[in-house]
Amino acid sequence: MPQTSVVFSGTLGPNCNRPVQPGMGERGGGASSGSKDLIFQDGRLTSGSLEALMEHLVPTVDYYPDRTYIFTFLLSSRVFMPPHDLLARVGQICLEQRQQLEAGPEKAKLKSFSTKIVQLLKEWTEAFPYDFQDEKAMAELKAIAHRVTQCDEENGTVKKAITQMIQSLLLSLAARSQLQELREKLRSPVVDKGPVLKAKPPAAQKDILGVCSDPLVLAQQLT
Repeated sequence: MPQTSVVFSGTLGPNCNRPVQPGMGERGGGASSGSKDLIFQDGRLTSGSLEALMEHLVPTVDYYPDRTYIFTFLLSSRVFMPPHDLLARVGQICLEQRQQLEAGPEKAKLKSFSTKIVQLLKEWTEAFPYDFQDEKAMAELKAIAHRVTQCDEENGTVKKAITQMIQSLLLSLAARSQLQELREKLRSPVVDKGPVLKAKPPAAQKDILGVCSDPLVLAQQLT
């Protein structure tokens, strides 16, 4: 992937200067060499290569990204790549970290790692639910969910959290779809002295809600 540089120009704000909470803020020693491409100024992340910023987004066993960074990067990243491509890269980084944990002495921390990944996905789906409307994004979300649930097959708490997250996401998408339909109905048609012209229908889009109208059933099927 080209080493595109992303500059935040101070948009992360003062919140990224707050004291690091346990398990949050600074990426641990297990981070890849991509972290060297991050540029900090007065303790604030100001820019970095796109690859390094994506790696900085993904939690590790002892690290969770600042929530201001999560929102800012997710919002900015769509200038460089569509959300489903970012999801695919996040999933790949998660898989690489999982394989490292399974092969190393910290295998017992797999559940903790999985819980942090679910939290990241939860924040993403709540902040930008429309990113997951198309089938490509939902397929990537399902793939990541499948990987992290395998780390907690004994008691299934991670799977339960994912099911609840997807159910909430589908309910949010359904509400947005209904609101859009209402807006279309309330919109006054443009009429002139000539023939009434109907608005051109929007381009066909594969909507995940078209697969199943019941959010609870669909969430269970996806997990």
